[in-house]
Amino acid sequence: MCAAALARHAGARVIGTVRSSAEEPAARTAGAHEVVLNDQGLVERMKTLAPDGVDHIVEVAFGANIDADVEMLKMGGSIGAYATDNARRKIPFWLMVFKNIRVFFLGSDDFSMDAKVAATRDLNDALMAGWALVTV
Repeated sequence: MCAAALARHAGARVIGTVRSSAEEPAARTAGAHEVVLNDQGLVERMKTLAPDGVDHIVEVAFGANIDADVEMLKMGGSIGAYATDNARRKIPFWLMVFKNIRVFFLGSDDFSMDAKVAATRDLNDALMAGWALVTV
């Protein structure tokens, strides 16, 4: 939810994915312009919404979703993954290479103190300017 809120605040068109339709209101409240169910039809629905592919994916289930992520990303796209369901998942290496996909593995405990302080300042500045972040 925070990723959707931050991306929307930064001016991105946000397409959220949910595991069930019951999660859709929360995704929309967080900032998703569109919400898509993450099931067998995900890639096709995403291609309808973003025919040229998406720029960035924030991933919470890297192992489960990497194949679909690669299909949905446009050339030069990126994945920011902070969790996975499978720590030893094989990846579609050549498909990722041919699309110049960048993958960022993000562990919150591993960011430098300077990066954490800068992020805190940026969030505080946005909140002080009137941004509501997430209202759920």
